[in-house]
Amino acid sequence: MQLSPASKWVRVLFAVLCWALAPLPARAADAEGRFAIEGVGIQTCKQFLEARGAGSETYERFSGWLEGYLTAANRYESEAYDITPWETTEVLAIILETKCREAPDERFFRVVQVLSDTLRQTRLQVNSPTIYAEVGGRSFIVYQEVLRSAQIELAKRGLYGDTADGLYGPSTLQAIKAFQQSEGLETTGLPDSLTLWRLLRP
Repeated sequence: MQLSPASKWVRVLFAVLCWALAPLPARAADAEGRFAIEGVGIQTCKQFLEARGAGSETYERFSGWLEGYLTAANRYESEAYDITPWETTEVLAIILETKCREAPDERFFRVVQVLSDTLRQTRLQVNSPTIYAEVGGRSFIVYQEVLRSAQIELAKRGLYGDTADGLYGPSTLQAIKAFQQSEGLETTGLPDSLTLWRLLRP
């Protein structure tokens, strides 16, 4: 995914939004709250940062571990069809990178756990059809229910006046462009991860 020119500002925003919350207690597995951590989850944030910086095979393992963790959260959390309904793996990696720079000795699994607790606040609770949005050769796939929520929020800001149907038409495209321009984001009209994060996160 291509990051917008405002990516540095977005990284700061991500850090503020995701990590202002105090860490939550670890979920118990046995009677004493202990559980085994598999794979690279046991490694430190410093090791994650080194692997990400090198673009190594180990970084791919971190990414796969993250995706597996989130899939398990979708499977076992109550009322959670998808806890990352618009965030891509790369956007989540940027968030994790920000936190890991603040706490390099923290275990990777712990940082991912706190992130998933934050993401749960805006989870998609039930399955929804997907919408294919394309502009100028660039595209993004988004859940219809997420796009409907975006339309409602855009309407609250006076940027959208049509029905909140979750469909991607000219009115939605123009409303998203207006929002992106007002926020200093790349003005594409696409409901991409960065735009949806800024629009829909509390």
